[in-house]
Amino acid sequence: MKKELQIGVLFTVAIVMLVAFSFSISQCNLLNHHDDLEIIFGAVSGLKEGDEVQVSGLQLGKVYELILQPDTKIKVVARMDDEVKLWSDYQIEVRKLSELGGTILYIEQGTPGNLRIDLAKPLTGTINLGGIDAIGDVLSTNKENLTELLESAKNTLKEIEHGDGNLSQLIHDKDLYINLEASSESLKNILNELETGTGTLSQLLNDRAIYDNVRDASSSLKNILEEIESGGGILGKAIYDKKLAQQISDAGDAITKVFEPVVRTQVFAGAESKYYAQSNMFISKFYLKIYPRPTRYFLVGGSVLSLDRDGDIDFEKKSEGDEYQTFLKADVQLAYSLGKDTMFRIGLLESKFGGGIDIEMPLSSTFCSKIAFTIEGRDAYNSVDDEKIDENISGGVWRAYGSARIWKYFTVFAGFSRLGKGPNMESMFGLAFEYKDDDIKSLVSLIGLSQ
Repeated sequence: MKKELQIGVLFTVAIVMLVAFSFSISQCNLLNHHDDLEIIFGAVSGLKEGDEVQVSGLQLGKVYELILQPDTKIKVVARMDDEVKLWSDYQIEVRKLSELGGTILYIEQGTPGNLRIDLAKPLTGTINLGGIDAIGDVLSTNKENLTELLESAKNTLKEIEHGDGNLSQLIHDKDLYINLEASSESLKNILNELETGTGTLSQLLNDRAIYDNVRDASSSLKNILEEIESGGGILGKAIYDKKLAQQISDAGDAITKVFEPVVRTQVFAGAESKYYAQSNMFISKFYLKIYPRPTRYFLVGGSVLSLDRDGDIDFEKKSEGDEYQTFLKADVQLAYSLGKDTMFRIGLLESKFGGGIDIEMPLSSTFCSKIAFTIEGRDAYNSVDDEKIDENISGGVWRAYGSARIWKYFTVFAGFSRLGKGPNMESMFGLAFEYKDDDIKSLVSLIGLSQ
């Protein structure tokens, strides 16, 4: 292998090792796999695809799909990154993510030692409500128990009325009546002591200083409440000043508007390298994918083109007698969802205008979690004098390839490039590494907030 090709390969390996090292210090587990859980809900209260799935407070998956059932219930498919065990007293709830908005699917596994749950069968979920709705949910859930309680109370009252049972005997017991009468006499004596001013309690009640302190405190509290009611003071303005109340409400809405995208944003870092057989070219990429929402992402990165004089691509130093040359090109793309598992992207591909369509198919497999098919294209480089590269084809460069996600973070590629170019069409294959990076997400969020 010649010098500049070695440099290109080493550069690619260095990028992959750098990303892998960053990934390893984040304590990511390469052996994670995907398992799907199916949960049936009566309603999902705003839960959506892409929301987090937490198990005892740990994020271990995402909401993959929501399906409306014929009986109007909703089936939620949760894609888990790790194996989850559930026991008979498990709980699955839709909860609020924070006061700023958002929802999560929260799972409590239950008590080990109880009956183990078969995860191949649909599970049952509930919504964690608050206030009056929660009371209504409790009453509805315990309808049969409440009916039994009311029936038991009815029977108890009948026993009392007819003189049956222990409670009835307590009510009609003469000895009990005599004891109550004696207690009443004792209470009467205590009240007499209070009235005549004898005893410790009486002194506390009749102490003038204590009375004056209580009266003064009551008067101060009255003045404060009157001031608040008249709209005076900070608290009074906050409660009764409509303009101030609206400003506070608007400020809360503005804070929510600013921070909600930060909570929702996800960032993935990656590196890849593909080899093109006929052109004898390596294209190595490093990039960030920034998802402000599950249906859209921005890709920002670069491509390193390592060209070989034995290939059919001409380049500047090739005409000068050099055997290899590398070029750094920009990748900047915007991707939109065209529907479930289909993304359309457009922008700069290797510094040329282009785009592509990616169609994904998630799999429930430990080894392979996803397969995808991609068609992408860009303008061709066709001038050594102007662009320092000539791919010796007219029009655009079109590629079609398949990919498979191995474990969770590696992807392998295989396909064809220069589609429709007859004898110039070539095979291609490659490897990529991609992972979710919360540290870069924090940096991106801070940059966004500063704007």
